[in-house]
This record gives sequence, structure tokens and C-alpha cells, in this order.
Amino acid sequence: MPARQILAMGGGGFTFGPAYGNFDDYILRLTGQTRPKVCFVPTASGDSDGLTVRFYQAFSPDRAAASHLALFTRTIADLRSFLLDQHVI
Repeated sequence: MPARQILAMGGGGFTFGPAYGNFDDYILRLTGQTRPKVCFVPTASGDSDGLTVRFYQAFSPDRAAASHLALFTRTIADLRSFLLDQHVI
């Protein structure tokens, strides 16, 4: 397994709109992948539908394989496998 890296952030990027896309681009470049798997966990926003839609708009299929993990209405049974399969969470 390749070395993993933690980049912690408190907001920014797509949550603030397209003008802050440089941070998102930086995170994608860190993966070294052409189309990295990116997972959004919108728990801080109460699994906000609006913020989740904004995430999918920011990480469109041409840039990333986007997914999200809703914890208030969780449908994914095997969290460990799901999250370990991601390049960015």
C-alpha cells in the first residue's frame, strides 16, 4: 500500500464556491492519480443536500470519481472498506 498522507483543513475549497477551486486542485494533485476517488463526509452540515450537490459539481466526473458518505442516513454497511478505497476523504 502506498504511503498515506493527512492534510487537515477547516473549511475552504468547494464549500466556499468556485473562486476557491485552487485548494481543491491542490488536493487532487497530491493523490498522483489521473481521476482520484474523492469522498465527502458532510456530517458537520447535517448531511446537507445543498452542500453535497456543490461537492459533486466541484468534483465532476472529468476530474474525479466522487462519492459521499452520509452518516445521518447511512446506507453504506462496510465503512472501513469504503473509506480505505478512497484517495481523498
